Amino acid sequence: MKSLIISTISLVVSATLAIADTWSSVDQYIPVRQKAFCNLMDQYEVKAQAAQASRNQIKQNQVNINRGQDLLALMPEGEFTNWLVQVEEVFVVANGDAAYDMKLQCGVSIGSGQLESGQAYVATAPKGSVIYNQLAGVSSGDFILVNGKLVKFAELNATDGYPAFVSILKGDDVNKYSRFNDRIKYFADVSNLAKFTSE
Repeated sequence: MKSLIISTISLVVSATLAIADTWSSVDQYIPVRQKAFCNLMDQYEVKAQAAQASRNQIKQNQVNINRGQDLLALMPEGEFTNWLVQVEEVFVVANGDAAYDMKLQCGVSIGSGQLESGQAYVATAPKGSVIYNQLAGVSSGDFILVNGKLVKFAELNATDGYPAFVSILKGDDVNKYSRFNDRIKYFADVSNLAKFTSE
């Protein structure tokens, strides 16, 4: 039993190091604006963990609001250009459109999503569109360059005191995530993409 636990720990450590090595090998290609986004998200990592541990939803909401407002100041229109992301998953939703999950170096995901189960997906690629066909050529783990825009809550603006960009927390079981950032997903319409190569 002891050897099984040690083997499991070794696998987890190896997987974590492999992910870190993967991102460190492409760090020089990550654009400044993307690094600024992730720096902001990392600054809120500790605050989000503390708010989660407090089991106080007011504190949790306040962290989310403050992070959203700081993000709005950094990216007023939510636009991003040539961000380097790693494909997590591409899947087809009920209406035939393609949905996607892509991860940034800080663990935060961008892509398609639903605010509530049963609702239509936001930020998908219509079947037959250019982006749909581009997504058909990628696989999980691929690094790609993407252009696009974070999805805003249309009815809100910077003075409402709420996050301007649509985000969700993935997964109810917080213990399966090593970082709080791994749970955060921003809905993002990707307008085009290209496979990344450093050669």
